[in-house]
Amino acid sequence: MVRIAALHVWSPSGEKLLVVIHYAGSVVSLGFVRGGCQEFAHVGLLRRRGGRLERVAITSKTDSALVAGIGSEDDLSVDAKSFELTDEEPLLAVRTNNAIGTGPGWSELSLFRLHESKLTLILGTETSYRDATASSPTETLTRIETRRGRGAYYELTVEKTQRSCQMGSNGMVCGGAEAAISSDVLRFDGRGYRSAKQDVSDTRRVVDPEL
Repeated sequence: MVRIAALHVWSPSGEKLLVVIHYAGSVVSLGFVRGGCQEFAHVGLLRRRGGRLERVAITSKTDSALVAGIGSEDDLSVDAKSFELTDEEPLLAVRTNNAIGTGPGWSELSLFRLHESKLTLILGTETSYRDATASSPTETLTRIETRRGRGAYYELTVEKTQRSCQMGSNGMVCGGAEAAISSDVLRFDGRGYRSAKQDVSDTRRVVDPEL
């Protein structure tokens, strides 16, 4: 049985492809994430060929993006223009908003590479996390951007900050100054992005990050 979670259009190299984020068969794993079951979604690409849809590529089980507690299509989005592996090769970016019960939740970014009819997950990371368990609630923000690297592949800069929050009648309200936590550079090694540690003093201040 296949359950479709979201549909989006992605246009690498000018060709319009349909992104199908879906669950197939048993979707709940034996592991847990922050007290809740894991769900692994498959990501598939289709193209229109005449009057039919033709499969271009699909992620394998081990390359599936991790999603947990998704409630609606609004929790999933495709970021079509933000990330590139090279000048000629865009990446498929899927953003996921996760929540378990009534908790504050967190957001994730998954980057997929379409290469030789294969769709491979090359980066999966959190972009925000709200911690309501501490005596002073906080929100951790991670901003990821591309920049030209030393070779053909683009690098990713990762800047992590934290800001204070307050609990209100409608949940957590976060704002104010952000304190730098860490900074890193990720480089593509042919299979995925790997960390090259960078001193926190090089971190640029993040202002109103778009998550």
